[in-house]
Amino acid sequence: MNDGAPRTAPLVLFAYNRPRHLERVIDALRQDPLSERTRLVVFSDGPADSADEERVKAVRSVLDGIHGFASVEIVKRERNLGLARSVIGGVSEVIEAFGEVIVLEDDLVVSPMFLDFLNRLLRAYEGNERVFSVTGYNYPARLARIPRDYPYTVYFSYRASSWGWATWKDRWSRVDWEVGDYDRFIEDTAARRRFDKGGADLTEMLEAQMNGRLDSWAIRWCYSSFKLDMVNVYPVRTLLRNIGLDGSGVHCDTDERLEDEIDSSFPSKFLLPPELALDRRIVEEVRRIYAADFLSRVRRKLRETIDRVSPIGRS
Repeated sequence: MNDGAPRTAPLVLFAYNRPRHLERVIDALRQDPLSERTRLVVFSDGPADSADEERVKAVRSVLDGIHGFASVEIVKRERNLGLARSVIGGVSEVIEAFGEVIVLEDDLVVSPMFLDFLNRLLRAYEGNERVFSVTGYNYPARLARIPRDYPYTVYFSYRASSWGWATWKDRWSRVDWEVGDYDRFIEDTAARRRFDKGGADLTEMLEAQMNGRLDSWAIRWCYSSFKLDMVNVYPVRTLLRNIGLDGSGVHCDTDERLEDEIDSSFPSKFLLPPELALDRRIVEEVRRIYAADFLSRVRRKLRETIDRVSPIGRS
C-alpha cells in the first residue's frame, strides 16, 4: 500500500483439515489493527485420503468467507503436499515476490499486537545479516524464566522457531533443503555439540529427517541457522498460543508444556538490545527445556527395550 504508512509484510497462512482451529486463528488475526493493512495468502493443502476430504472441504468453506484484510488470496491444492513441501513451496513463492514474509499455521492463535510486533522486528533487523528470523512465540515462564533484571523486549536464541515467525528473502534463499553437508556434520562431534546448544533434540531430529523417519521443514530451517552462524529473535513474553497441542495435528503431539496464555497487553514498551549478543542465562534456560525432554525420551526408549528383552521388565 502506498499511503505513506510503513510497509507491512505479507502474511502466509497454512491450513489443512482443522476448520474449528482455523476459525479461531482467523478471528484472532482480525482483532489485530494491522490486519486491514496486511496482504493475506492462504495455502490450503489437499486431502491425503478420502477420510480427510470432508474436513478439507470444511476448511475451504471457512477460507471462502475470510474478510478484514487488505487482500486475500487462497491457493487450494488439488493434491496433498504435506506440511514440509507446502511450507517450503508456499513461503518460497511469496517471499520471492515480496522479499519478506510472516508465517502462521492453522493452530496458532495470536495477540492483537502480533502483526505490529513482527513487522517492527522485520524493519529493525532487516539490515543485520546475523539475524536469521524473528518470532512472536516465547516459552512459558514455568519452563524458561527471563531474568528479572533483563530489560529488553526481545532476546536472541540459537534455535529458530517454527511458530509464528518471519524472515527475509536473502535469509530464506540461503537454506540448503537437501542438507548437502549432512554426512560431514554427523561425523563431527564438536559440530553436533554446537548445534545442540539450541536444544538436545536438534541433532536427533536432523538425523531422523535425513534417514527418512521424519518429514520436517523446520529442522532443516534450524540447521541452516546454525550452519550460517546466525541467531533468532524471540519476545520476552509470548504473542501467540498453539491450540493444536491437543492431538489434532499431523505433526504436533499432545504436549501442553509449551502452551501458555497470551499477554494481550504486551509489548507496552519496545526496547531492543543495543548489541547482538546472546544472554547466557536465557540460553541455558531454553537448553534445559529440551534437555529434560530429550532425557525423558531416552528413558522411555530404554524402558521399552527392557520390556522387550527382559521377563522381569514385562512383569
